Amino acid sequence: MASSVFRVAAVAAGLVSAGFMAMVAPASAADLKVGVVDIGRLLSDSPQAKAAQISIESEFGPQQRELENRDRELKARMEKYERDRVAMSDAERDKQEKDLRDAQRDLERRAQEFRDDAQAKGRTETQRVNKVIFDEIKAYSRANGYDLVLTGGLQGGVLDYKDSLDI
Repeated sequence: MASSVFRVAAVAAGLVSAGFMAMVAPASAADLKVGVVDIGRLLSDSPQAKAAQISIESEFGPQQRELENRDRELKARMEKYERDRVAMSDAERDKQEKDLRDAQRDLERRAQEFRDDAQAKGRTETQRVNKVIFDEIKAYSRANGYDLVLTGGLQGGVLDYKDSLDI
């Protein structure tokens, strides 16, 4: 008895949900023009994204090379210290160790500042490129009569839709 009541309730719920879907479905689903955009590829391969990458590299490339050079110099100084420390006096050894520690801290601080600046610039450029690309997608969608434009991939979503689809 309980299972037949459950079946009747399930069938009724199915009919209600089917009726609801019929009310919200477009009048003519066959005429619905849908497009899908590989947004990941577009955001990485677009001319705007490539230009942003070049801009970031040209702005931060010299700083990165300078940090790499300082790192090599510090490593060379540390190696020299390790070779020569046996022949140094205690005072000279202490001074060299302090200088090396200070230089290491300074390099780490500069590297962190560089990373922070580069990441901030990267976020700004990404936001700018995203806005340009999404505006272009909307303009293309509307100019070509698309009713619905979706993103592909695992985290798909809606990029644009006609107001008539809004339930």
